[in-house]
Amino acid sequence: MRSTWTSVFLIGIVYTLLSIVTVGTHTYGEMGTIAPLAALMSKTLGFSAGLATAAIACIVCLGTLNVFLASSSRLGYALAREGKCSRLINSS
Repeated sequence: MRSTWTSVFLIGIVYTLLSIVTVGTHTYGEMGTIAPLAALMSKTLGFSAGLATAAIACIVCLGTLNVFLASSSRLGYALAREGKCSRLINSS
């Protein structure tokens, strides 16, 4: 339980600091920029860093989508098993 709260706290700090940097540098408002973090990394560390940031962001999003899709069937099954679903879905 302690590790869960530690990770929630650390991720919250990283997200807050990243938001402050993005808003502070006005990267989000540039015309033609749809990925402000990749644009910020590209400006500070070069084109390759921006490309790597965009690729990592795509991998993270695909991983999250994969977990969401895989767990949605289990959620429906658990709700139906406990009788907390609609009668149309619940076959028992």
